[in-house]
This record gives sequence, C-alpha cells and structure tokens, in this order.
Amino acid sequence: MIKYIEGDLIKLATQYDVIAHCCNCFNTMGSGIAPQIAKAFPYAEAADNKTVKGQYRKLGKISIGHPTQMSSDPIVCNIYGQFGFNKRKEGGRDLSYVALADGLRAMVKVYTGLRFLLPQLGAGLAGGKWEFIEQLIEEIFEGEDVTVVIYKAEK
Repeated sequence: MIKYIEGDLIKLATQYDVIAHCCNCFNTMGSGIAPQIAKAFPYAEAADNKTVKGQYRKLGKISIGHPTQMSSDPIVCNIYGQFGFNKRKEGGRDLSYVALADGLRAMVKVYTGLRFLLPQLGAGLAGGKWEFIEQLIEEIFEGEDVTVVIYKAEK
C-alpha cells in the first residue's frame, strides 16, 4: 500500500534508499522535477547522459545514478516513461503508461526490499492521469515500502 506525505521530494530524499522520476528519452532534464533532481543529485543527470539521446528503445528502461559511498544521498532511477515532450503543447499526453510500468518493474526488480520515494511521476507535465499511475504503483510495488510525495512548497 502506498504511503503519502506532503513536502518536497528533494528535501525528503535522504530519508529513503531510492528515488525515481519519469523522464523523456532526449537527455534534457529541463522541466518538472527533473532539473531539481539534476541539481541536487548530479549523478542522476550523469547516468541519463550516458544513454543515447533520442533513442526510442529507451522507453520502459531505467538509468541509475549512484551516490558516492560516503554519501547519504539516495540512488536515483531515471525512468524513461515518455519518448518526447511536445504533445503537452497541444494538450496531449507524452506519458506511455506501458513504458512507465516497465520502468517501475525494472526498478523494483533491482531494488526490492529498499525504501522508495516517488513524486506523482508521470502525472504532471507528461500528462498522465494519477488514478491510473497510482494503480500501477499499487500493483507493481505490492509488499514494498513505497511513499509518494504530494508536492507542497514551503512557506
């Protein structure tokens, strides 16, 4: 069962083992939570940049950013859940539910038993419907320790 908390994923991240976000296949990390992740955890952006830019077959895969051994920072999974980012300009959906589910499964397979912290991935700029994404997380993370952050800016 998903636990929910309000707050800022970046500030809460060190309390968890693994965080993740949904990203496109063009190595941009330029909008949504991605630039914040890239700034706070540069190894996540480095992992993304090691993948081939614009490669369609990245959909449903993950790249993994590992912190240094001396750090309390989390592992960061870049989940390739959308190919591009242009459909939103026309009110469309860039998110592929199938790709997101495949990426979530890959992440759980590698890191089962750890503590996961997720934003409402895919439900923001990617245009996905949270009720669908929430159901995917419930099914894929069954028996896992998963928390979803509802973003709340500090005053």
